[in-house]
Amino acid sequence: MLCKKTAFLLAFAAALIPSYARSQAQSEHEAIKRTLNGLRIDTIRYVEGLNMYEVVSDNQAAYLTKDMRYFIVGRVFDIHAKRDLTTERIDSLRRIDFKTLNTKNAISMGSGKRFVAVFTDPNCGYCKKLHGELSKLKDVTAYIYLYPLAAQNLEAKKKAASILCAGDSLAALNKTWFAKEPFKAEGEPSAACMASIEDNIRVGRSHRISSTPTMIFESGRVVVGYKSEADLIALIKAEDK
Repeated sequence: MLCKKTAFLLAFAAALIPSYARSQAQSEHEAIKRTLNGLRIDTIRYVEGLNMYEVVSDNQAAYLTKDMRYFIVGRVFDIHAKRDLTTERIDSLRRIDFKTLNTKNAISMGSGKRFVAVFTDPNCGYCKKLHGELSKLKDVTAYIYLYPLAAQNLEAKKKAASILCAGDSLAALNKTWFAKEPFKAEGEPSAACMASIEDNIRVGRSHRISSTPTMIFESGRVVVGYKSEADLIALIKAEDK
C-alpha cells in the first residue's frame, strides 16, 4: 500500500494537472489570437485527429497548423465515416432564440405541441422536398418563414409576399410547389405583406442564414439543408435530451 506521504503527493500532482492544462491552453489561445491579429475569433480548440487548431469566426471554421504557420480555410470531411466535420461543428455552435421569431410573419403548418421554424425560399427545390417531409410529421407545428435568397430581386420578394398574404397562405405555397399550375397572385402585394417579407430577410441576415432550407428548433439548434421524415423525427426527439 502507498504511504500517506506518497498518496498525498500523487493527489496533489493530479490536482495540478487540470490547472496546468488550462493555463497551457490559455497561453496557446493567446498566441493564436496574436498570430491572427485582426480576426474576430469566437472559439478556439485543438483537434487531436487533425493535429491542428480549429478557429471559428463569424460562423466559419478554419484550421491553423500547430506551428501556427499555415492557416487553412475550408471544410474537413471524414472519408471513412462519411461526415462533414466542419458543418457538424458549426451547426453545433449556432443557436437562435426561438422565442424571438415573429410567427405573424410565418405560414403555419400542422397543429402539434412541438415546434420548428423553417426559413424557406419559394424558388428552392430542396425547400420543396423538405416541405413534403414536414407535412408527414405528427404532433408538430412548422412555422414557415418565406425568405427569398435573391433579396435584391423585387419580383422574388413580391412572389413571397403574395403567397404569405393569400387567403390561404399554406394552400398558396403548396400550389406554388406541387400544382401543375403554380399559384399566381392577383395584383400587387400590399405594403404590409412586403414589410413582413422584408422583416424575414432582416431576421435571416441578422442570424447569418445564407442558404435554404434552414430549420430552427425550440432549443435554438440550427440545422441547414434537406432532411427526410426519419431525420426530422430524430432531430425532434433529440430536443428532449
